[in-house]
Amino acid sequence: MLRVITVERHEPSAAASVVTAADMIAGHVGLDISCLDPFTKEQRRVSVFYVYIFDEQMGPGFIKICTYFPYPVKAWINGHE
Repeated sequence: MLRVITVERHEPSAAASVVTAADMIAGHVGLDISCLDPFTKEQRRVSVFYVYIFDEQMGPGFIKICTYFPYPVKAWINGHE
């Protein structure tokens, strides 16, 4: 599922668009508590929001916001994390 919300602004620095998508994220999953290690790491599909931005001084970039606890956020500006 990919949904794009476009924001049109005539200012030099503005949000270009907001995109919702489903990404594969590595997360911990609980197993049987009788095991020595009751948790294992597995790939799960979660919803994420991408906010694509453009700034005159910093250049293009995006902010990725995950919709699962603890709600991690990544910011990429001009190709740098």
